[in-house]
Amino acid sequence: MGIRIHKAIGYSAKHPDNDALYNSVWEKCTENEVADLLQQKNIDYIDTPNCAIYQKNSENPLKYPKYFHEIIHSCSGDDSVFLPDPIVIIPPSHMKDWYRWDDGIDYIEETLTGESSPDRLVELSRHLYPYTDIPKSVQLIADHLGFNSVLKPVFASWWS
Repeated sequence: MGIRIHKAIGYSAKHPDNDALYNSVWEKCTENEVADLLQQKNIDYIDTPNCAIYQKNSENPLKYPKYFHEIIHSCSGDDSVFLPDPIVIIPPSHMKDWYRWDDGIDYIEETLTGESSPDRLVELSRHLYPYTDIPKSVQLIADHLGFNSVLKPVFASWWS
């Protein structure tokens, strides 16, 4: 068990070749690779009209993921080692609000109450608000990185 608790919601699938995924996400990363892919395919950063659109050279670069590893998380407890665990892909427009770690409330919940297991992946029965289907940006990223299984909406929690 690690010292940090991570929680994320997003879309999950298993990747057929974790070494190739690791190389794509960590070893061969290039600045603005997320924006470049989405702009190449003419897909907006968002898939709903009620979110702000973040452009490649946004005034607030902290809200814009420059690298795939900012929106793709391995539930293995170590994002730099992709095990055959499901991977969670967060829509780029939700990078900051659909992932967190080291929250004091989570620590109390996970360690003192004993009501939940710290490492878990829960498949959700419906899509994540505000989406009614898999966001185009998430599907494009999954296809680009070689995922060949169906993406499913999930809640994930893990230690690292």
